[in-house]
Amino acid sequence: MDDVIVFGSLNMDLVVNMERLPIQGETINGTDLSRFPGGKGANQAVGIARLGLNSFMVGRVGNDDFGKNLFNSLANENVDVSGISQDILESTGTAIIYVDSNGDNTIVAVYGSNMKCGSREIDFTIEKKPDSDLLMLQNEIPAITSIDIATRWSELGGRIIWDPAPASEKHLPLLNVCDFVTPNEVEVSSLSNTRVTNIESAKKACMEIASIGTAVPIIKLGGQGVVYMDGSKVIHQPAFKVNVLDTVAAGDAFNAGFATALNEGKNLPDSVRFGCGVGALATMKRGAQSAMPYREEVERFLETRVS
Repeated sequence: MDDVIVFGSLNMDLVVNMERLPIQGETINGTDLSRFPGGKGANQAVGIARLGLNSFMVGRVGNDDFGKNLFNSLANENVDVSGISQDILESTGTAIIYVDSNGDNTIVAVYGSNMKCGSREIDFTIEKKPDSDLLMLQNEIPAITSIDIATRWSELGGRIIWDPAPASEKHLPLLNVCDFVTPNEVEVSSLSNTRVTNIESAKKACMEIASIGTAVPIIKLGGQGVVYMDGSKVIHQPAFKVNVLDTVAAGDAFNAGFATALNEGKNLPDSVRFGCGVGALATMKRGAQSAMPYREEVERFLETRVS
């Protein structure tokens, strides 16, 4: 089975839990503060490794304690870290995540060394192409780097899953290079003129995105499930009902599950369903990488679900 390469971000997540999110100018009490390894790229790499595939992380950390912790954490999760380089000038990326009692979150990120990803990381990734088909990208590294590696990977016949998070117009050329694009209901606004508020508006946005690029749109709607294009059809995959504790890792978990199923040869509907199962399980735990489920958990979970 081919390896999966995740080219993207590594951040240390500082998570503040609270009853509700503050309004502008307000100071409120948090209930606790925790530190977790994160970054959309690293989260997805851990998710893929826990699902049983060979996962390669390509990215950059700083020469600091956060960077060392992230490197060691990924290695302990059986992620191949040979593609992670160390930047001597920039600090490791850091994200501050505010989570309310419903599990909803707001994130502020300082990307630091992630924004120095460039030719070194691209060259390493291209060298891995003979053993890999699937490449995963996000928007937490420079747009020019993402576009360059995506173009070269595509020319070599590889497939690409692009998670356009956070929303960035600079990354829009990827719509015509990548095979799949997986925005959530907020990020989709950077790809279409449709404001997504429900399943029907998501279907409209899907068709609009499909008309302007070659990437297959897969829109993540949280508790409403996923809307995606399969050929000329727009399909809604309902969400699995679970007791939600923390949604911070849900999108990355979906992408890890979707990529895993796709890499194993499953068709698009089955891959989306598998991704939804992985995403649902991730919301039942706190943290990002620590919330990623293992393969056995996902298979047991999906066996009991009919949707």
